[in-house]
Parts: sequence; structure tokens; C-alpha cells
Amino acid sequence: MSTVTEPYVGLAVLCDRVTVREDGAVDIMGIVDGVMLEPEHSDTLGVQPSGTIELTLLVNVRAGSDRQRHTLSVTGVYPSGRAGEAITREVEFTDDLPGAWLEMPLTIEVHEPGIYHFDVASDGHVLTRIPLHVVWSLGSGLR
Repeated sequence: MSTVTEPYVGLAVLCDRVTVREDGAVDIMGIVDGVMLEPEHSDTLGVQPSGTIELTLLVNVRAGSDRQRHTLSVTGVYPSGRAGEAITREVEFTDDLPGAWLEMPLTIEVHEPGIYHFDVASDGHVLTRIPLHVVWSLGSGLR
């Protein structure tokens, strides 16, 4: 049996809402991996978003046998490959706290249909990628 020595992902999801109960249990409501969106307008230059999506990103990173400080980050990437600004958080894994939760509300500016994704990294090393498939609704006239 091998031992995991580096941080690894225990959970990574996009959802509508997260609540934490009094006993510490986490309820995840409305898991989302794709949305159909009717664009608010057409912007051929890609300057103005055609719409926005409000979601919550929830990630649990486990330490493995590692017990030290790390920088966790989440970077959104548009279908074009352009990366957004990274959100970072410093964590220190200890015997008492061998994991970390990242919960962040997201307002995603949608400029084009396609696969948007969110790279979850520890010290610059991508641990996982959370996809979000965005399609224009058929009535929009845009594709």
C-alpha cells in the first residue's frame, strides 16, 4: 500500500449553495457541470460579457502525509484559453488540521459558449480541473 505524500483533492465541485450544519457536516446543493444561457446581447469584440453565472466553488484539499505550509490557488480559464486572475489562500497542514476547505462565490462573465474550467493548484502544481460547459440556448440566435 502506497502513502500519499503530497496534497491531493478530496472534493472539487461547482454548485448553487453550500451550508454547514452545527455538527460540521457540509450540505452541497445543486451541483452544476453545465448551463444553458440565453445571452443578454451580442458582442462581436468580446469586450462585454454576454451574460453572467452565479455559482459557488467548493474544494477540499487533503494533506496526505505532508505537514507544512502551502499556497492553494484557483484560476478560471475561458474557452479561448485565456486565464483569469488567480484566487490564492495560504494553508498549513498539521496533524490537527490535515485538510483545507475553499468555498468561494463566483460571478462568471460569459463571453462565449464552450468549456470554462477552474484549475485548483497547490504551490503552482495543478491538482485538478473543474469544468463548466456553457451552451447558448437555441432561441438566442447566437452560437
